[in-house]
Amino acid sequence: MKRSALATAAGLLLALPGILAIGHGAARATPIAHITHQGSHDAMVIDLAARTVQSRVKVGAHPFGLLFGGRRERLYALNVQSDDVSVIGLRNMARPTVIATIEVGKAPCGAALASQGALLCVSNQHDDSVSVIDTATGQFLRTIATGRNSRGFGAFIGAPQTP
Repeated sequence: MKRSALATAAGLLLALPGILAIGHGAARATPIAHITHQGSHDAMVIDLAARTVQSRVKVGAHPFGLLFGGRRERLYALNVQSDDVSVIGLRNMARPTVIATIEVGKAPCGAALASQGALLCVSNQHDDSVSVIDTATGQFLRTIATGRNSRGFGAFIGAPQTP
């Protein structure tokens, strides 16, 4: 990808919640971005300072959103067309690897961690549900019925707020 095209893509992605996760590379202070490319079914690591793609990994069909695991050693990619979540190991940034694929409901489009990171809750837009996954084992636990066209962006699961 050309640098100008990458800069433009990164600029556009900053405006789309759920597609971009920003952090720092392991053992370095270089800012990096994790993005999805829906057409090629990839998750990519981008070095923001150098404006280059550092690495990429194939995930499920039409990845829509990304969410870091609690200690940032994992990245969850929500794959809208294959109805699953790819769990990406990030211990080696140069070679991220899909370490698990977990089936969820139809069209997963939002995710949040609950119970101090022990549970991954995935909203399924075309299934009117939320899938609950044990993050330690990667095991699907249950489905919770919700209203029509469920979507969740950001931290949509959590303790009630006190005024």
